[in-house]
Amino acid sequence: MLTDHFHKYRLLYLALLGGVVVYFLDTVMDWLVFYPGSFSDLLYANVPPHEWYIRLVLLSLFIGFGIYAQCQVSIRERLNADLQQTVADKEALLREVHHRIKNNLSVVLALVEMQRENVQDSRTLETLDQVRTRLDAIILIHKQIYSQDHFASMRLDTYLQKLGTRLLDLYNHNGRHIELVYEMEPVEVSPKEAVPCGLICSELLTNACKHAFDAGESGTVTLRLAAVPSGFAMSVCDNGRGFPESFSLDDSTGLGLQLVRSLARQLNGTLRLHNTAGSCITVHVS
Repeated sequence: MLTDHFHKYRLLYLALLGGVVVYFLDTVMDWLVFYPGSFSDLLYANVPPHEWYIRLVLLSLFIGFGIYAQCQVSIRERLNADLQQTVADKEALLREVHHRIKNNLSVVLALVEMQRENVQDSRTLETLDQVRTRLDAIILIHKQIYSQDHFASMRLDTYLQKLGTRLLDLYNHNGRHIELVYEMEPVEVSPKEAVPCGLICSELLTNACKHAFDAGESGTVTLRLAAVPSGFAMSVCDNGRGFPESFSLDDSTGLGLQLVRSLARQLNGTLRLHNTAGSCITVHVS
């Protein structure tokens, strides 16, 4: 209890101690240089009036400074406590927001799943599957952010691995086996950047799983994430048949690749296509 009390008013006590030390040093100086007599007389018993005045002024200055400094520290500690409480309240609010967004999107995803069960047309089924994977990519972001202790950033490599695993389960069926290989470096991004990154990855993985291999054929898709000095690079590569020689990313009219181009521009990123021994699309974000 005494330790806590001293810590709380430490500046006031230190200022008082400094005033006492100055009072003592002034007495020593008077005894050695200016006045005859015993030290105890000059300390308290027979102090000249003007010396009392000087010492009391010095002591008052130290005590006044100590009171001022202690008040400033108390105000700052109170403001820091209020700020910490405000930050805690905002973090709790953000956590609840992410949780509710995740839940609301999960409801939408469940409605898509229900609608899918009542659809027979293959093109409509494909469209609903695309909607489902895109919703799932966004839900996974809010789920990961909700499980963290902070909200300013998130591990992109951890998120993409979870996303890749979930997407792969949708395409490994009917005797088909696609292996997903991860070559990931730790990269942290803001939630604002994570959403377009997740959607880009979802579109490219979906495109590779659906079009890189023939029906019943197995293959390997590699998901790479590397930190570079100016940002990071994300690649989706496969060992399938690749794109036609005349194919161009800029001229593609497919909705998925149009979405990838738009999201890359949103990130101020660039797209590159390597079409040797399969295909590899890289998004470089700076």
